[in-house]
Amino acid sequence: MKKRIFGETDGIRAEVGKSPLRPNIITELGRIIAEKQNADGTGKFALGRDTRESGLWILDCMKQGLGSEH
Repeated sequence: MKKRIFGETDGIRAEVGKSPLRPNIITELGRIIAEKQNADGTGKFALGRDTRESGLWILDCMKQGLGSEH
C-alpha cells in the first residue's frame, strides 16, 4: 500500500517530528503552495492551527515557506 501524506481526512496526519511532520517538509510544503497559488495571481493566504504545542512550530515553518517566494 502506498503511504500518503494526506490521509482519509483533510490535512497531514503523522506523529510530530517524524516524516512528514518535520520542519523542513512543512517549510517546503509552504513554498510549493505559495508557488502554485502565486501562479494564479492571488498570493494571499490564511493560516490556522489548533492548540497543540506543535502547532506553533508548524505555523512558523509554514509561514517561512509561504514567504520564501517574496
